[in-house]
Amino acid sequence: MPLIVAAPWIQPREITSWVSLPDISATLLGYATGEPMVELGEARSLVGLISGRTERFRPVLSEETEFGLEIKTLVDEKGLKFIAAIDPSEKHAVFDLVKDPGEQHNLATERPDVVARMEGVLMERLALAREHKHNPGQTGNVDQSELEKIGYVAPGKASPDGK
Repeated sequence: MPLIVAAPWIQPREITSWVSLPDISATLLGYATGEPMVELGEARSLVGLISGRTERFRPVLSEETEFGLEIKTLVDEKGLKFIAAIDPSEKHAVFDLVKDPGEQHNLATERPDVVARMEGVLMERLALAREHKHNPGQTGNVDQSELEKIGYVAPGKASPDGK
């Protein structure tokens, strides 16, 4: 799904990198604070990409909300999309989004190596996300004074993570 970002200072360009919805909050905070490299848990600012810089790829997580919020989808740098089977009635799926953007041909049985690799990466990323969930209010790499500037915390008060 395309993401469109527009502002008077942004030059029009197409970016083919995969991004994640949580990246938008880190991007807005990056623009608000003037700090382009904001990290908020799993979210990373897109300011660098929007500015035309090339950045190292990272797998992108997404979720399904049909039966409640379940993070179960991962897209890798080659455009392979892995959908984890969470419920016993489901089966893992792998789609090549470059060759098969409509997700019509499930490659999971043909590519068990991809299933194993991507399931491992997904479980690792979910473990990190759960760690952040149990430590709410972590502000990532954002300086306290930057949060004060935009009104996230009152001057002289501790931010939600106690820093």
